Amino acid sequence: MSEIKLNLLDSHTLLTATVHGSVGDALVAALSAEPETIDELETALKRFQKCESINASSLHRQKRGPIDERPWDAGILVIDLPARIVACESTYSLPTREGKVDYHNGSHSTGFPLPYLLSDDWEFSPTIGNYQHRCERRMKQRAATPTLDTRSILFSTGKRA
Repeated sequence: MSEIKLNLLDSHTLLTATVHGSVGDALVAALSAEPETIDELETALKRFQKCESINASSLHRQKRGPIDERPWDAGILVIDLPARIVACESTYSLPTREGKVDYHNGSHSTGFPLPYLLSDDWEFSPTIGNYQHRCERRMKQRAATPTLDTRSILFSTGKRA
């Protein structure tokens, strides 16, 4: 049936679910919106799938903690938003930083490809091995690197000289 185990993490939440591999691909594509939370990722997913939320069986939300490393059917996908890691072991597909996914209209794939491109700071791995170590390293790197708050620049109400 081409289902995978999904582990989706933001800074506070771990969502685990069994999803079709195409849902995993669409979630990776939705990362192009630069979401920081699972809710933001679900909103971005609507560009690629007509849905209210992640279409999954056995959906569980809990406090962020260790991932469920048990693969299901076609494999496993881990998306860690704060660490910016995508780790995937799957016979269905191997997500990449750039690609296309077909739009899903809620009942079937339309065959209409939608391109996506993720920023270079996303790390992709063809294995979930050593995920926890990589996650801790990436989160320390990201915390040590100052970020540019583009929202404050775009929406600044300060007066010009």
